[in-house]
Amino acid sequence: MTPQHSIFVDPARHADLLTRLVLDAASEVHARLGPGFESAHYAEALALEFRRRSLPFARDVTVPIQYRGSPIGETRAHFVIDRRLLLELSPLEVVASNQLGQVAAKLRLLGLPLGLLVTFDVALLRCGVRRVSPDIKPG
Repeated sequence: MTPQHSIFVDPARHADLLTRLVLDAASEVHARLGPGFESAHYAEALALEFRRRSLPFARDVTVPIQYRGSPIGETRAHFVIDRRLLLELSPLEVVASNQLGQVAAKLRLLGLPLGLLVTFDVALLRCGVRRVSPDIKPG
């Protein structure tokens, strides 16, 4: 992640505000593009919208995976917003439980308290948003 100063002083107190800011940006993208595009197109539009709104973010973040202290690979995170919130995009209209488990695993690896899994392939964006915590177990 790019080192940046947080726009908030107390992350626990402002988690809902940060989530709202991110979802407002996602709503703008959804309103302008609508459903039907690939995740990469929404990711590019979100990056533009986050910049427009001066929301600090890192995109395509490499997340190392370790087993017993040894590196065994890596995964990628679509967005980390303000070094506090993980945002993952889903290409599927219906979110599968394994997707929630993958987001929870990334949250644990990154040490983040909250993630959002968003799909834009829905008529109403609020139907395509899932809040995820690091303690969710797949299944």
